[in-house]
Amino acid sequence: MAKLFYAVAFLVTYGSLYPFDFSLSELSGEATRRFLFEWSLFTGRGDVLGNVALFLPYGFFRMLVRKPGRSEAAKLLWLSVWGFVLATVAQVFQLALPSRDAALGDVLWNMLGLSAGRAR
Repeated sequence: MAKLFYAVAFLVTYGSLYPFDFSLSELSGEATRRFLFEWSLFTGRGDVLGNVALFLPYGFFRMLVRKPGRSEAAKLLWLSVWGFVLATVAQVFQLALPSRDAALGDVLWNMLGLSAGRAR
């Protein structure tokens, strides 16, 4: 089950950073300022649904991975921490993708998808 979870984590990362057309010129001060201070929670129905759906399998498969000696609460804590890190790092990397719109609000929708996926 762990291999399946890691495959899902890879696909989440791939889906978040596709088409990989990174450009350092996109990392202007204005883009970073907008990313940090001018974000909105709702950017569009398709965007919200896509962000939720992207992290549903991540939460689902992570909770199925067996770790000897770990309680359900500990698994849930690690799922939340690493899911938040993955979602945030993906958004930061999207700042350098001209074809993507990085938004901190997307992290919240990713975490909602992760939560829905883990609720079995």
